[in-house]
Amino acid sequence: MLKLRKGVSPTFNGQRDTQQKTSTSEGTGKKHITLTEGKSKEIVKLLAGGRRLSCLDHVWTGDTCLHSTVSSLSKRHGVTIPREWVRLPNRAGVLTRVKEYWFSAEDIAKMLPLIVDEAPVIGD
Repeated sequence: MLKLRKGVSPTFNGQRDTQQKTSTSEGTGKKHITLTEGKSKEIVKLLAGGRRLSCLDHVWTGDTCLHSTVSSLSKRHGVTIPREWVRLPNRAGVLTRVKEYWFSAEDIAKMLPLIVDEAPVIGD
């Protein structure tokens, strides 16, 4: 019989979607940290591409806890991630007050190397 601990999904395999992988550059011997696939990497790609995101974007970003993802990225990678309160229409068309997040130019410069394999083209 499978015993479950409180708050643990039976399908949880212990891997977090914000896992990082470290590789060593052959030329310099320096370690590089990159984000593996998951919601954090998707959010970084969107923000680095110039998008502004709010929790109402969860339908197409797949992130229902954007505020937590932003907080985690900020703490782990030392980025500021600007934010402001805005009023946006929800699915019923009613204006709802939500936080909107985006990357500053400094944040983009710091985060692009983490997603270098699929870095968006900026300025075209």
